[in-house]
Amino acid sequence: MTGESMLEELRREHETVLEGVRAMIAEVERVERGAAEPTPEAMAACRQRVHSLRKAFTIHRCHEEVALFPEVEQFVARGAPRVDILGSFFAGEAEEDINAHVEIEDQLQQIDALLQRLSKGENERAALGDTARALADLLARHAKKEDTEIFPLMLRTLTENQLNNIAERLAELCETGSERAT
Repeated sequence: MTGESMLEELRREHETVLEGVRAMIAEVERVERGAAEPTPEAMAACRQRVHSLRKAFTIHRCHEEVALFPEVEQFVARGAPRVDILGSFFAGEAEEDINAHVEIEDQLQQIDALLQRLSKGENERAALGDTARALADLLARHAKKEDTEIFPLMLRTLTENQLNNIAERLAELCETGSERAT
């Protein structure tokens, strides 16, 4: 994997999770407006979708927080040529980005809990719709910022060799993580 393809893969991960959230919202809004009944079976299917989204997002979060950000931050800390512009990202924006990751995961957990309560007959339709739409908005803003600002900045400032080293590290960590998961 090259450095550029690594960043493209991270963009695809955003798209995958966002598409899943949008599909979930379509289902949630049908329940919210009464066009579909929140049967235990339907809610179990929705919960399975949420679990899949959580898993995909957790993998994405790991790619960024365990591999990408720490590796780029090391280049910045060593004062590598051309990377000083990334220093502002690590001076505050990286923390905002990580906080967004936490908030996205929290909202996925909230949606799961609301679906569980709905399947037990509790009226959580409005809360579920509101939470799902808030999640979609947060995720869309998060992905747009990374895809249009942060990743292109990394492409412009890091050398091809630096990007390739980061990609190798990410692949190394992913292999280790997937071996543990099996």
